[in-house]
Amino acid sequence: MSGSPPLPLSPSQEAGRPGNPLPTDLPRGYRFRPTDAELINHHLKPKLLGYHRPGKSIVIPEVDLRKVEPWDLPDTSRLDTSEWYVFNLRRHRGGFRIRVDRATPGGYWILTRKKRVMDDGNNRMVIGTKKTFFHYRGKAPKGTKNEEWVMHEYGVEVLPPAAPSAVPPPRPGRRRYCIRSCSTS
Repeated sequence: MSGSPPLPLSPSQEAGRPGNPLPTDLPRGYRFRPTDAELINHHLKPKLLGYHRPGKSIVIPEVDLRKVEPWDLPDTSRLDTSEWYVFNLRRHRGGFRIRVDRATPGGYWILTRKKRVMDDGNNRMVIGTKKTFFHYRGKAPKGTKNEEWVMHEYGVEVLPPAAPSAVPPPRPGRRRYCIRSCSTS
């Protein structure tokens, strides 16, 4: 852990910390191991369509990764695991829509592979994208690669139309959430 103070936890997150029982909606022995398609279809798309209210996700918290080092992510999780999933709001540098800000307080994330298109498993429909990043310590571009930490970013390029009873989604471009999965290698 770094020398920075721990992140404040919500009451629901605090319930899952060591020494605190998990809420009754998560059974003992619960493991969160979603497939890429499940992350996109059952977690990210509902969030983007407005079905998830802020702070109400049982397993995936909303975290600003620009304010957190990867080794501090276990403090945000309710589950004892070596892979952490977070909702993250994409923020663009300098107002440009092309470059996403992936800096952290003491480093930055660098894309290691081209964006991969994710399909529904039957090769019939594109459901989203996946990008892989490594963490570097220091200032760009002369940072030191921290091979311990890998991040996968899941995104949705086009959303299906919302159901009429759904909460209207935010205006396009205003709140571009993605799911980020960070793990130790």
